[in-house]
Amino acid sequence: MKITINLNPRSLSAVLLAVAMFAVAPVYAQGNVDGYIVGHISSDSGPVSEARVTVTNLDTGTVKTTSSSSSGGYRFSKLSPGRYEIRVAAAGYQSTIEEVLVNVGEGRVANQVLIAGDIEEVIITSYASSIDVMQSETTTIITSMDIERLPIPRDINAIALLAPGAVYGDTAFGVAKTSSHYSTNYGLVSFGGASVGENAYYINGMNVTNFRNGLGGSTIPFEFYDQFQLKTGGYGAEFGRSTGGVLNAITRRGTNEWQFRTGFIYTPESLRSHSPNVADPSNPGEYDSVFAFDEDTRTEAFVSVGGPIIKDKLFIYGIYNLRDIKEDNFTGGGRLLKDVDEDPFWGVKVDWNITDSHSLEFTAFSDKKTTVRTSFVWDEATNTVGENLGETLINRGGENYILKYTGNLTERFTVSLLAGESTYDLTTAAPADTVCPFAYDSRGGGLTQIGCWTNALPSAGRDERNVYRADIEWAIADRHLLRFGVDYEENTSFDNTMYSGGEYFRYFDSIPGESLPNGGTVPAGVTEITRYRQFFGGGDFNVINKAFYIEDEWLVTDSLTLRIGLRNERFDNRNAANETFIKITDQYAPRIGISWDVKGDGDSKVFANFGRYHLPIASNTNVRLSGAELFTQEWFVLDSPIDPTDASTVLGAQIGPTSVFGDGTVPDVRTTIDLDIKPMYQDEFILGYETKLWDGYIAGISFVNRDMKQGIEDITIDEAIGVPFLFHYILVNPGEDVHTFFDVDGDGTLDELFLTAEELGFPPIKRKYYAVNMFLEKIWNGTFYLKGTYTWSRSHGNYEGLVRSDNGQDDAGITTLYDFAGLMDGADGNLPNHRRHVLKVWGAWEFAPGWQTSGTFAYASGRPKNAFGVHPTDPFASLYGAESFYNQGVLVQRGSLGTTPAVTTVDAGLKYTLDLGNSTVTIRLDAFNIFNFNKATEFDEQADENSGVASVTFDLPTRFQRPRSIRLGVYFDYAFGG
Repeated sequence: MKITINLNPRSLSAVLLAVAMFAVAPVYAQGNVDGYIVGHISSDSGPVSEARVTVTNLDTGTVKTTSSSSSGGYRFSKLSPGRYEIRVAAAGYQSTIEEVLVNVGEGRVANQVLIAGDIEEVIITSYASSIDVMQSETTTIITSMDIERLPIPRDINAIALLAPGAVYGDTAFGVAKTSSHYSTNYGLVSFGGASVGENAYYINGMNVTNFRNGLGGSTIPFEFYDQFQLKTGGYGAEFGRSTGGVLNAITRRGTNEWQFRTGFIYTPESLRSHSPNVADPSNPGEYDSVFAFDEDTRTEAFVSVGGPIIKDKLFIYGIYNLRDIKEDNFTGGGRLLKDVDEDPFWGVKVDWNITDSHSLEFTAFSDKKTTVRTSFVWDEATNTVGENLGETLINRGGENYILKYTGNLTERFTVSLLAGESTYDLTTAAPADTVCPFAYDSRGGGLTQIGCWTNALPSAGRDERNVYRADIEWAIADRHLLRFGVDYEENTSFDNTMYSGGEYFRYFDSIPGESLPNGGTVPAGVTEITRYRQFFGGGDFNVINKAFYIEDEWLVTDSLTLRIGLRNERFDNRNAANETFIKITDQYAPRIGISWDVKGDGDSKVFANFGRYHLPIASNTNVRLSGAELFTQEWFVLDSPIDPTDASTVLGAQIGPTSVFGDGTVPDVRTTIDLDIKPMYQDEFILGYETKLWDGYIAGISFVNRDMKQGIEDITIDEAIGVPFLFHYILVNPGEDVHTFFDVDGDGTLDELFLTAEELGFPPIKRKYYAVNMFLEKIWNGTFYLKGTYTWSRSHGNYEGLVRSDNGQDDAGITTLYDFAGLMDGADGNLPNHRRHVLKVWGAWEFAPGWQTSGTFAYASGRPKNAFGVHPTDPFASLYGAESFYNQGVLVQRGSLGTTPAVTTVDAGLKYTLDLGNSTVTIRLDAFNIFNFNKATEFDEQADENSGVASVTFDLPTRFQRPRSIRLGVYFDYAFGG
């Protein structure tokens, strides 16, 4: 005989509360690829010890068993996300069976009250609370089912934008009319006021973040993703190297049922709208920005198969994703760039359950691609495409391999070991690289590309990463779960970069008597000048990152959980001679979280979190600051014709001295940094409350405060030692005293320098973020769900972060901002990722059998606007031209010119699924920006030309919302052999 008991969340909580005085709840923790199940076994007479608890993965047949403790508690760690059956048996009691769903990084509480008698089995159908009352971090889980319901662009960063506090970053990073580094050309995301270069990306437990400049991470075939865990704050000690957010993804895996799937996704140009062109006011008939002529057609097809090689033991899942992406990008510099990308993605996942206590996982995937770019001359005035200048090959991506072992050595001791390696190609090359100099003509205003070059900075680049980590969980007692581990990465950047043709010519109008950045003066009668640059740089650069952590999850009372953790980071950055040029050790980062189940029924919680987070030195800093870099700049009179083929000229009389930014040698490590440099870190505090309003509805509110306490940037010491035009850069903590070496008197011997913060004149780095996040969610019930979030925030200070949106600079950690003290005048204000109000709503509704509609709505306040010009009084800052917070000699405080327009976007989806028994056919239509809202999102912020005259393009739009596009998809699924 069987009895089935259906308990809604409140009645189940009432039963549990009745026995809570006798039962001690076990503690639990969250991993980066696994989930967990915890619970109590009790009866009407109190806790039940030695009850046998068995969990079975319903997809793979994996079985794990344990016994309840003297207090009735039990736990299962390191469970692969999926559906589980929990069976409880104890002498003298009837067994129970319950089904739960485990998500990545989350747990499920499954408490059973055993019944004595002659009943053979009790089946409990419960609805697990969506409030994790023991967790104090802020996390959003997005599953593959969510992705299949919602109209979402095929990019992990688009997924990340669903998280509270996440805002779309500047399009200079991840979206441009040039090839991005790590991205599928959607864009990047800012979390909690941080720059887009401060996030961490994980796939199946391995860090795949772009360590060269922090912009993005490796990608996988979109249908390969299974779940996303978006950590926006308060994350535990096992995560580090991020002061933004964590985008943690896991892949699909094989099950005991063979599943075949194929699909076709098409985004045609014919159904796409266009943003407007922006006219160049100084050149009638030409454009400052061009969008209306661009074309973009994307076609993808994939096939995947997964299933058991040996039932219950060995599983495989594989996917092959064909792509055909064609883009035509017109530039305001008189060029048409036709890009073609036809390389496939592929991925494979193998899972081997060696025994019920030991498992092995292997993941491999490739995001390698080559974009073939053909460059044409384009006459803007007549919209005529002219000469074919040739092809440029842009190689990106690489191969990734991850091996992971998980062992339950005892019921209380679990070990996880991971090893991984990845490569990423960053080579850009073209036949014209050797013969065609890089050249622009700025005479008459604007920026016109001239000559036969197709690739401004030819580069042979490659990044390699090797990762090793161990994570251990030890349940010392029911009230303490100790977690500790080590994390080791050895990252290598190979780089060889130069200007196309080895030279860079740029032509300007000039005014006789005008001062140039090198201190030279334009001679009388000279109205046209040439800026001439040479750049060669390269080498092999190693970065070794180490960390260890320890964390205790302590159940202080049955309703109060305290998490106390400590992480220690160590970064070792080496130069082209493999010598350490910066090494920072013992970066201790406390992580403290507390969560209180207010009523003891699992329906509400108050939580708080304090954490410190360190950011490593990007390898781009090694390349630029410690490599064998030759970088010079000179100014000449333009008195010879410009070659119509390659845009070079015979250089006239030189004006002023040669500026040497790099002399071609590997610098002495003592001259490149402050020898007493301290780590870059940010402190974060979170206070929040979540509650269940009624069945199926939850809501929450949280307050977030982030404060960057210390930063690392490069500065010049020119002013402090009184040597103009030196351009000697060192890495420091701005606003602190500096200890370094430099040959001040030119006698060939390095002099030891102690420079005070007052002598240097730089303000400390400041970045503060405050936010209030609110959410309301209707949980999916098989027919309908809806979620909405609202964020009020402010991000302000004088430092955006690792990269700089103001000028689109991706030189992580060595931007122009702190190069001279005068560049910081007026720098304090609302920062580029500040958005006062952000509202997001999304949901789906199955309005008829097989028919589903869905939608997303997003509203975001505009970003702050600035003006950049030539510093009128600081001779050092003026050397950089229009890089100071000035407009025609008038100081313009950062962010004081108002904001860009607020942006509203509405996406909609319609899906029909035909059930054919063992197979299904799905047809879907997704419309992005369905109302074709077309607000400008970025503006030209350069108020002055470098010469000091007013820029005629200042405050013109440079970027708009993504125009409306339509995506069509057809999918076929077939399951067999289960």
